[in-house]
Amino acid sequence: MHSPIAEAKGKNIISGQSLFGVDELAYIDDHYIYLDHDQRYSLSGGLTYRFGASRISANVLAGSGLRNTPDGAPPNSGKLPGYGTMGIALLHEWKDLAVGNLEGRLGVANLFDKSYLLRDGSGVGVGAPQYGGRRTWFVGLAQRF
Repeated sequence: MHSPIAEAKGKNIISGQSLFGVDELAYIDDHYIYLDHDQRYSLSGGLTYRFGASRISANVLAGSGLRNTPDGAPPNSGKLPGYGTMGIALLHEWKDLAVGNLEGRLGVANLFDKSYLLRDGSGVGVGAPQYGGRRTWFVGLAQRF
């Protein structure tokens, strides 16, 4: 079993050194810092319920927030706010049609359209802000042979 608690640290950047400031490299050379993708807690899970030829499913994705660098603080010593999203999907199967078996899906990711910041651009080597995906609808039709 894997632990949902993690800590990622490193020191002494070896590649891409031209992307970092001299003072930042000097600090990281002598100190362990949190890596930009360090996130103490993360969670994902889902459930599905079948009724007849249909299924409905829901999933969640949550995290405690990735690292950032507050003004004047050591590299990657801060943490962004946590986030969480939910998705749902409906699937239906039609069997023995003239064209064969069909499966239709309708789904939505980030159901509540929660806008959240994954990175603010201040972490070591990050460079630009990155946001989690907004509400997205998916529709699909598959034919089985």
